[in-house]
Amino acid sequence: MKRTIAILLALAALFTAPHAAAQHDGQYEYRLRNDLLRTETIDDMQALAPRDDLDFPHATVFLLNGQPVSRRQALERIRIWNVLSARRTVCRLRGAGVPGRYRVVYVAFRIDTTCGQPHLDGNVAGYVWCRGRNSQPYIGSYVSRAQYDSVRRLSSERTIAVDRSEWHSLSPEVACYLDGKPVPADLFRWIDGCVVRSMDYYPPDLSVQRYGEAGEHGVLAAETFSGRRPLVFFDGERMPFDRWLRLCAQYRFDYDPRTGQEGNFRYIQPAEAVERFGAAARYGAVDVRTR
Repeated sequence: MKRTIAILLALAALFTAPHAAAQHDGQYEYRLRNDLLRTETIDDMQALAPRDDLDFPHATVFLLNGQPVSRRQALERIRIWNVLSARRTVCRLRGAGVPGRYRVVYVAFRIDTTCGQPHLDGNVAGYVWCRGRNSQPYIGSYVSRAQYDSVRRLSSERTIAVDRSEWHSLSPEVACYLDGKPVPADLFRWIDGCVVRSMDYYPPDLSVQRYGEAGEHGVLAAETFSGRRPLVFFDGERMPFDRWLRLCAQYRFDYDPRTGQEGNFRYIQPAEAVERFGAAARYGAVDVRTR
């Protein structure tokens, strides 16, 4: 009965909705436009999805821990850190009044409901970027966990205002580490909100003891979600996630909103990623376009 109701709701939604750590020389190979916060679909994303799912009229039913939910609820509640499992099933509908090639795509997730309010773990609750005229971007200031529990990863319905006096400035020379390895700060622009699980700041007096001379200006140490990696599509071709990180660490990409259509970067949330690419994308997907 629940399955029948879910199909009817999906059909109604379809027919009522509109169709629709090296030295940097300042030169970048690609300049991308960061669409991390956009929710609309990239026009050419369909080219990456299995054709037999998108060449036919179809509706999508999202199931979360066995219960049907709306697309908006799925996008907001399913995150890389709480996914336990995912599957996608395509069913063909038959019966009076149903087009012969019409399909329903079932996207089912099981998530860990004990995670609580998601946030960036560690003593850094949130941070902002700075960019000098002749320097690479760097994390210029942060707010500590002791002051705010969750600044960055809030749902679209919640906002939080941080008083200017509670932001702590960082040196442009601060050293950055990811999973114990030194990386340029620029790297975090491409994985923020994606695979970064925690971030801690160590002031110079503590970082020198822990990291030696590399920590004389302080250290930002981040860790990723162990074993959780999104799919990466680079100009439509699959790319290993570790290779994508290496490209980012080599300053191959630059982000400037004024670059317009010169490139596009987008992290696709798990619900949409599984709908398009199958269960292999249960931790989301990264789509990079340079042409």
